[in-house]
Amino acid sequence: MRCKLALAALAFSVTLAAVALAGATMREDGVHIEPWFKNPNSFLILAEDAQEAKAAGKGLVVIWEQKGCDTCQRLHEVNFADAKLAGYIKDRFDVLVMNLYGEVEVTDFDGAKLAEKELAAKHRVNFTPTTIFFDAKGEEQFRLPGYMAPFAYLSGYVFVAEKGTDNPEFKGMLPRWLKVNADKVRTILGRGPEG
Repeated sequence: MRCKLALAALAFSVTLAAVALAGATMREDGVHIEPWFKNPNSFLILAEDAQEAKAAGKGLVVIWEQKGCDTCQRLHEVNFADAKLAGYIKDRFDVLVMNLYGEVEVTDFDGAKLAEKELAAKHRVNFTPTTIFFDAKGEEQFRLPGYMAPFAYLSGYVFVAEKGTDNPEFKGMLPRWLKVNADKVRTILGRGPEG
């Protein structure tokens, strides 16, 4: 009886994980791709991707993942599964995903052709997930290091979209900006950091 219950619980857990990741697919290298990510429609020439994002009134985001990264999976299962959070991002940013140890060739903003892992080293990405926001010139505006719960993660996107990175009052400091603007994030997400 215990064995049957354990098997039923395992099957239920696998089903839940599959449902949670229903929107995302996994590349052969273990990196998740959401249907709304730009990767399938990008030649991975970052300067062009940034200009296309700008022309669409959006910013460019690169998310670094790696195979077997539990917190990367959580980013998709929890954060990107939230329709309000994903909708806000889709409307304001073009998102690319890169493999921290990947071999896929990417052309960096300066024209250098590098494997994903070389690009990661060049941009000082040391762990996953790491989310980096770039402007149309290829300058890093802000980064979210590691996994963050939905409220904190969305806060980074709102901070960049509303030009908090440019405001001398906040000096690029998300916590300082959030003290004044938490209600904006709460309104978008429909709940606060506690929910």
